[in-house]
Order: sequence, then structure tokens, then C-alpha cells
Amino acid sequence: MPHRARCAAGHRPLGEVSDQPARQHPPRGALSFRDRDAEYEAARRKVQTFLNAQEEREIIFTSGTTDSINLVMHGYGRKFIGRDDEIILTTLEHHSNIVPWQMLAEEKGAKIRVVPVNDRGELLLEEYKKLFNSRTRFVA
Repeated sequence: MPHRARCAAGHRPLGEVSDQPARQHPPRGALSFRDRDAEYEAARRKVQTFLNAQEEREIIFTSGTTDSINLVMHGYGRKFIGRDDEIILTTLEHHSNIVPWQMLAEEKGAKIRVVPVNDRGELLLEEYKKLFNSRTRFVA
């Protein structure tokens, strides 16, 4: 039931106040959800073409790099990396690209191989090439 709200100083009416929840206006952009989905799908097709992916569903957008790394580790890594397989990393990686692979290696009994760097922080490419063998399953 509506009642009048009054300003304390002059007791002037401020307007109707109701116990009923206010009607909500549609959120700004509500009609554009469909448009945003269409934009994502258009972007997916562009990326598919750029990468020469066979299907649109091969292109996955995530919230960021860390999310993507974790998705790859949990999806690909858990399925295709096993005991004594090897994962190649560098010491130049961000923490978020080391920890998931360390956890997977521990869980699966795989080995982490690290690409050496020189004093200037440059990868030693000839040494890097030597790390590859029949047990190499992933380079992160």
C-alpha cells in the first residue's frame, strides 16, 4: 500500500513510496545479447580461417591466458600425457604456465624438461632442440 515519504525539514511530500518492488527496466543492452553472440561467432569464424582450423567448434574463447593454459592442461594434458612422458618448459615462463604442468607431471608421473637460457636470458636453441625425443608430448 503506497504512502507518502516526507522530507524531515519541511514535511513536504517527496513522492509515493510503495511496499511493492519497483518495476525494473530491461538492462541496458539486453536486446544486444543476440548481437553479441553473433559478434563472437563472427570472430570465431575469422579465427578459424586465420588458423586454418577445420571446424568453428575448434576455436574456444576464454577469459584469459591463465584460464586457457588450465583448460589445455586439464583437457589435453590429462588425456594424452602419461607416466614417463615429457613436457618441455622454459625458466622464462610466467608462473601460471609452470604450475599447472608441474601439477600434471606429479599427478601422471611425467617429467618436466627445462630449456636452458644464457646469461642474457636468451633460450639456447641448440640445447632446446636436443630436449625433444620420443617421450616429448607437450611444449608449454
